[in-house]
Amino acid sequence: RTDEEHIEAMINGTPTVIDVMLLNVESISMQFGAYGIVPEVLSNFLKKKKSRGINYVLALLSALMRHKAKSYKIDVDGTTTEYFTDMVAIMNIQTAGGGLKICMDAKIDDRKLDLVVVKHVGFFRYWANVIALARGKILKQPNVVHQLVDSATMICDSVENCVVDGEMIAMQSCKMAVY
Repeated sequence: RTDEEHIEAMINGTPTVIDVMLLNVESISMQFGAYGIVPEVLSNFLKKKKSRGINYVLALLSALMRHKAKSYKIDVDGTTTEYFTDMVAIMNIQTAGGGLKICMDAKIDDRKLDLVVVKHVGFFRYWANVIALARGKILKQPNVVHQLVDSATMICDSVENCVVDGEMIAMQSCKMAVY
């Protein structure tokens, strides 16, 4: 859209009600929270002197090459499951981290959050997942858990970076609930 079309939509458009997430009972989030490779990409990008598109691609490639899978516990409705993952995310939108197509099924107004866990099962599956992610088909992979939830908590063994709506936050657990 042009600037004029955006202004026209803001003035004459129809307001839409969207879901928001309560983050750790103290903050509001509208988009997503993620551990694993997503914070690695953002960390690499923030190290660059200039925020340009090519630097994002370089940050992504660097993260993909150096990434090490980790164990996370996920609590949904009092049931905790441990996963060895490349990424775990609670999504309210379809994309994250510069347009990565993490959850193409997500709807910002369905009163549900999308829990996405990409289990690490080996080198070849990891790279197949990278290709699937680029094509927006990560949810169709055999090692991906996708679940609609009212709330979920991602728990780490220690404090580590989590990306919440594009911001890096160091925390040991991240609880997100539809608000």
